[in-house]
Amino acid sequence: MDVLRLADAHSSLSLAKLNPPIIRALCVQASVRCMESIMLEATHKNYRFRIEEDLPDIGFYLYVFQNDNCIYDSLQDDLETLKEIANEKFNCPLDEWKATTST
Repeated sequence: MDVLRLADAHSSLSLAKLNPPIIRALCVQASVRCMESIMLEATHKNYRFRIEEDLPDIGFYLYVFQNDNCIYDSLQDDLETLKEIANEKFNCPLDEWKATTST
């Protein structure tokens, strides 16, 4: 639970009364969780594909690039649907996807 949700869930809780190590630990935990997003990439022919996770409540985005220009994007609830879209529309093999880190 990140600091903002913690404060919302317990509105009577004063963060100022928490000791600094607890506040730092909560902030670090929230930051690490924000950085742990899923990102996959694939290349096929002259296309580059990227799937990025948005907030868990939103879903996943597929971006298709040709010559560094985004020519297609799609928002779906899950990764598998996006992989299938890339396969159906651009013939990207389903086994071409590799995990990568976001920059």
